[in-house]
Amino acid sequence: LVLDAAARLDYNLAAFRVGLADVRLSSEAGAGEPFFESEYVAVQLSPGVLLGSLDIGDVSLANALVRVHRRADGTSNLPSSDGGDGGDPAPIPVARLEISRLTIDVLDEQNDMQLRVPAMAVRLMRDSGSISLTQPAEIRAGGQMTTISTLSAQATFDGRTLRLAGGQLRSDEAAIGLDGSLMLIVREPSIDLQVKGTGDIARLARWGMPEGEVPEGALAFDGQIAGPLADPRAQLNLTSGRIAMGGLSATDLRARTLASSTGIEMESLE
Repeated sequence: LVLDAAARLDYNLAAFRVGLADVRLSSEAGAGEPFFESEYVAVQLSPGVLLGSLDIGDVSLANALVRVHRRADGTSNLPSSDGGDGGDPAPIPVARLEISRLTIDVLDEQNDMQLRVPAMAVRLMRDSGSISLTQPAEIRAGGQMTTISTLSAQATFDGRTLRLAGGQLRSDEAAIGLDGSLMLIVREPSIDLQVKGTGDIARLARWGMPEGEVPEGALAFDGQIAGPLADPRAQLNLTSGRIAMGGLSATDLRARTLASSTGIEMESLE
């Protein structure tokens, strides 16, 4: 990793406090494109550091930016894994993480996708905390785009796993409640979320049918999103009181679907 924090280093040894201004982290192969930036990073160490124990009390970030750029040739600005010993990395020894404003910018040129989160507030501890959007986010896939107006949840982080409870997500197409966990600081990050919500069938269908007529109606769903973070699968139960398309309609429909990066499989339809 390449750390650029040349502007200012602050420290108070008696209080076990360290601060870095204008922090930029890049990978050696990242072509000078940082994957993390922050105007200021403040770290409160525990007294145990004097005995060789790396226990971090608080970490506070001001105006942080996480940028992921996957180029058309498959390379990215992220650090590459060296393989290590094949085991999980050590958990992050942080008791509290607070980010007053977090911006996330993910651009995947290879798959023509983009995620833009202008502002999110993050406050995480081992037994309490929260995450919430403070400005709407946008997701684009090809020529299709949606706005996420709401994303909030009670959240905890134990140094390895982010757990969410009472989560609420609202986009142009759907309103979703979610609970579960994301294992992040492991060799193979994964997700396991229970979801439940409602959606607009016409708007959802546009993601797979950008041109022409689409079915109309409303649906309710519940199920699980689980698997590797890079390629999760969604097992969903769907119900709709009425779906109409091209002068035809159907009522009281029930279906069970399995969705993944390879497509959507209809397991049952009644």
